[in-house]
Amino acid sequence: MARAHLEEGVRVLFVGNDGTGKSSIVRRLSGQRIDPTGNAPKMESHRINVEVDEHVSNFCFVRAPEDVAALKNLIGSTVLVILIYDITNRDSFERLSLWWDILKPEFHAYDPLVAVLGNKLDLAASRQIPRQEAFDFALRNQAIAFGEISSLNGEGMTDFSRELFRNFFQKFPSCLSKDGNPSCPTVNLNKGTIGAIHPKSVDKGGCCTIS
Repeated sequence: MARAHLEEGVRVLFVGNDGTGKSSIVRRLSGQRIDPTGNAPKMESHRINVEVDEHVSNFCFVRAPEDVAALKNLIGSTVLVILIYDITNRDSFERLSLWWDILKPEFHAYDPLVAVLGNKLDLAASRQIPRQEAFDFALRNQAIAFGEISSLNGEGMTDFSRELFRNFFQKFPSCLSKDGNPSCPTVNLNKGTIGAIHPKSVDKGGCCTIS
């Protein structure tokens, strides 16, 4: 696996159809509040320290564009891909295979880590994709984490995040750092529910450069 550039943050690419809630998930993972009206502008990227157990590292969360050419340009320093679907939208799930088939050949030098995440659990009464079906897809693609969450109310977010980053650090220990990036806020997954920023951290608006 290619060496991550810790000074730039470990790039995590959030991939899925438009409308699956990628921006809201980036906000949730970054410990930010969610606008329940859905009127917040789309978040393209955010840089954050993630702490779980005794591990910490700096991550650059990037919302992938739906344009294939633009998406391919983001592959270079991506280490982790999160495939996102809407549990109430069959097409968004069926297209995960297409997104992954597009992405995999672009990783010429190494195999990226992948996770699978279903969003809009708050609309479970309108579910179109059984959890087991999505879980089986994750197993077939050797995902390091699978979960279903609501980016609107945060349900399932903490459990998914802990599984994701614990498994990430096990697979990619070279990304560990002592304190992360001091200019970025820290999400501490050891303390309660995700969404709380570490009190010692100061957010200086540190979004990563997408190149």
